[in-house]
Amino acid sequence: MLYFASTARLSLCREESVIAETVDSILRNHGRERDRVARESSETDYRRERRSGHREPFEIPFYLYPVQKTRHRLDVDLTSPLIALTRDLSARGIGFQVDEHLTGRWMVAEFDSMNGQPYRFLIEIRWSQKKCAHCYRGGAQLKALIRQKGALAEEDMLAPA
Repeated sequence: MLYFASTARLSLCREESVIAETVDSILRNHGRERDRVARESSETDYRRERRSGHREPFEIPFYLYPVQKTRHRLDVDLTSPLIALTRDLSARGIGFQVDEHLTGRWMVAEFDSMNGQPYRFLIEIRWSQKKCAHCYRGGAQLKALIRQKGALAEEDMLAPA
Protein backbone atom coordinates (compact mmCIF):
# COMPACT_ATOMS: atom_id res chain seq x y z
CA MET A 1 0.00 0.00 0.00
CA LEU A 2 1.04 3.58 -0.52
CA TYR A 3 1.01 5.73 2.60
CA PHE A 4 1.79 9.35 3.24
CA ALA A 5 3.22 10.38 6.61
CA SER A 6 -0.32 10.76 7.96
CA THR A 7 -0.89 7.07 7.10
CA ALA A 8 -3.68 7.99 4.72
CA ARG A 9 -4.31 5.21 2.23
CA LEU A 10 -4.09 6.18 -1.40
CA SER A 11 -4.88 4.51 -4.67
CA LEU A 12 -3.15 4.75 -8.01
CA CYS A 13 -4.71 5.35 -11.39
CA ARG A 14 -2.61 3.98 -14.26
CA GLU A 15 -5.04 4.91 -17.06
CA GLU A 16 -3.12 6.83 -19.71
CA SER A 17 -6.14 8.98 -20.60
CA VAL A 18 -6.54 10.13 -16.97
CA ILE A 19 -2.81 10.86 -16.65
CA ALA A 20 -2.88 12.78 -19.96
CA GLU A 21 -5.89 14.84 -18.84
CA THR A 22 -4.15 15.67 -15.55
CA VAL A 23 -1.01 16.78 -17.39
CA ASP A 24 -3.20 18.92 -19.66
CA SER A 25 -4.75 20.50 -16.54
CA ILE A 26 -1.30 21.34 -15.19
CA LEU A 27 -0.35 22.92 -18.53
CA ARG A 28 -3.64 24.87 -18.71
CA ASN A 29 -3.16 26.13 -15.14
CA HIS A 30 0.06 27.71 -16.34
CA GLY A 31 -1.33 29.12 -19.59
CA ARG A 32 -0.09 26.40 -21.91
CA GLU A 33 -1.84 24.03 -24.27
CA ARG A 34 -0.03 20.81 -25.16
CA ASP A 35 -1.49 20.39 -28.67
CA ARG A 36 -0.81 23.99 -29.75
CA VAL A 37 2.80 23.92 -28.63
CA ALA A 38 3.36 20.47 -30.11
CA ARG A 39 2.27 21.80 -33.51
CA GLU A 40 4.44 24.91 -33.20
CA SER A 41 7.54 23.00 -32.13
CA SER A 42 7.13 20.38 -34.86
CA GLU A 43 7.19 23.18 -37.42
CA THR A 44 10.43 24.67 -36.09
CA ASP A 45 12.31 21.81 -34.41
CA TYR A 46 14.14 19.52 -36.80
CA ARG A 47 15.77 17.32 -34.15
CA ARG A 48 14.83 13.67 -34.20
CA GLU A 49 12.56 12.91 -31.25
CA ARG A 50 13.28 9.57 -29.52
CA ARG A 51 10.24 9.64 -27.26
CA SER A 52 6.87 8.18 -28.13
CA GLY A 53 5.08 11.38 -27.09
CA HIS A 54 5.93 15.05 -27.42
CA ARG A 55 7.30 16.63 -24.25
CA GLU A 56 6.27 20.21 -23.72
CA PRO A 57 9.20 22.53 -22.88
CA PHE A 58 7.82 23.82 -19.63
CA GLU A 59 9.39 25.32 -16.50
CA ILE A 60 7.47 25.34 -13.23
CA PRO A 61 8.53 24.39 -9.71
CA PHE A 62 7.21 21.20 -8.16
CA TYR A 63 7.98 18.97 -5.18
CA LEU A 64 9.69 15.58 -5.18
CA TYR A 65 9.16 13.22 -2.25
CA PRO A 66 11.27 10.09 -1.79
CA VAL A 67 9.40 6.80 -1.56
CA GLN A 68 10.72 4.30 1.00
CA LYS A 69 9.96 0.62 0.53
CA THR A 70 9.17 -1.31 3.69
CA ARG A 71 7.92 -4.87 4.10
CA HIS A 72 4.50 -4.69 2.47
CA ARG A 73 4.02 -1.08 1.61
CA LEU A 74 5.61 2.04 0.21
CA ASP A 75 5.93 5.06 2.49
CA VAL A 76 6.13 8.68 1.34
CA ASP A 77 7.58 11.21 3.77
CA LEU A 78 5.94 14.57 3.10
CA THR A 79 8.09 16.37 5.67
CA SER A 80 11.26 16.75 3.59
CA PRO A 81 10.51 17.48 -0.07
CA LEU A 82 13.04 18.36 -2.71
CA ILE A 83 12.13 21.39 -4.79
CA ALA A 84 12.58 20.69 -8.49
CA LEU A 85 12.01 22.60 -11.72
CA THR A 86 10.46 20.96 -14.74
CA ARG A 87 12.33 21.14 -18.02
CA ASP A 88 9.64 19.39 -20.04
CA LEU A 89 6.42 17.52 -19.39
CA SER A 90 4.20 15.05 -21.21
CA ALA A 91 1.61 12.44 -20.36
CA ARG A 92 4.39 9.80 -20.38
CA GLY A 93 7.24 11.53 -18.58
CA ILE A 94 8.97 14.53 -17.09
CA GLY A 95 12.38 16.11 -17.43
CA PHE A 96 13.53 18.14 -14.44
CA GLN A 97 16.33 19.86 -12.60
CA VAL A 98 17.02 19.56 -8.87
CA ASP A 99 19.73 20.77 -6.45
CA GLU A 100 20.46 17.41 -4.81
CA HIS A 101 21.42 13.95 -5.99
CA LEU A 102 18.41 11.61 -6.20
CA THR A 103 19.02 8.40 -4.31
CA GLY A 104 15.85 6.41 -4.93
CA ARG A 105 14.25 4.89 -8.00
CA TRP A 106 10.68 5.77 -6.99
CA MET A 107 9.42 9.23 -6.02
CA VAL A 108 6.20 11.20 -5.77
CA ALA A 109 6.01 14.37 -7.87
CA GLU A 110 3.55 16.99 -6.59
CA PHE A 111 2.25 19.89 -8.68
CA ASP A 112 0.11 22.78 -7.43
CA SER A 113 -3.40 23.10 -8.81
CA MET A 114 -5.90 25.93 -8.97
CA ASN A 115 -8.46 24.09 -6.81
CA GLY A 116 -6.14 23.65 -3.81
CA GLN A 117 -5.76 19.87 -4.19
CA PRO A 118 -2.28 19.10 -5.54
CA TYR A 119 -1.73 16.74 -8.43
CA ARG A 120 0.50 13.86 -7.32
CA PHE A 121 2.15 11.26 -9.52
CA LEU A 122 4.14 8.16 -8.73
CA ILE A 123 7.23 8.46 -10.92
CA GLU A 124 10.11 6.14 -11.75
CA ILE A 125 13.45 7.90 -12.09
CA ARG A 126 15.02 6.71 -15.34
CA TRP A 127 18.20 8.79 -15.32
CA SER A 128 19.99 11.46 -13.35
CA GLN A 129 23.13 13.39 -14.25
CA LYS A 130 25.24 15.91 -12.36
CA LYS A 131 25.70 19.12 -14.37
CA CYS A 132 27.53 21.28 -11.80
CA ALA A 133 28.04 21.57 -8.04
CA HIS A 134 24.34 21.94 -7.16
CA CYS A 135 22.61 21.09 -10.41
CA TYR A 136 21.32 17.65 -11.29
CA ARG A 137 19.17 16.92 -14.30
CA GLY A 138 16.94 13.91 -14.52
CA GLY A 139 14.17 12.21 -16.35
CA ALA A 140 11.31 10.11 -15.06
CA GLN A 141 8.36 8.16 -16.34
CA LEU A 142 4.91 8.98 -14.97
CA LYS A 143 3.68 5.63 -13.66
CA ALA A 144 0.39 6.59 -12.01
CA LEU A 145 -1.78 9.42 -10.74
CA ILE A 146 -2.18 9.23 -6.97
CA ARG A 147 -5.70 9.52 -5.61
CA GLN A 148 -6.82 10.03 -2.02
CA LYS A 149 -9.07 6.96 -1.60
CA GLY A 150 -8.85 3.21 -1.50
CA ALA A 151 -5.99 0.84 -0.98
CA LEU A 152 -3.56 -0.83 -3.32
CA ALA A 153 -1.26 -3.79 -2.94
CA GLU A 154 2.45 -3.12 -3.33
CA GLU A 155 2.80 -5.62 -6.16
CA ASP A 156 0.11 -3.75 -8.12
CA MET A 157 1.95 -0.51 -7.62
CA LEU A 158 5.30 -1.74 -8.87
CA ALA A 159 4.05 -4.01 -11.64
CA PRO A 160 5.12 -2.93 -15.14
CA ALA A 161 2.52 -0.94 -17.02
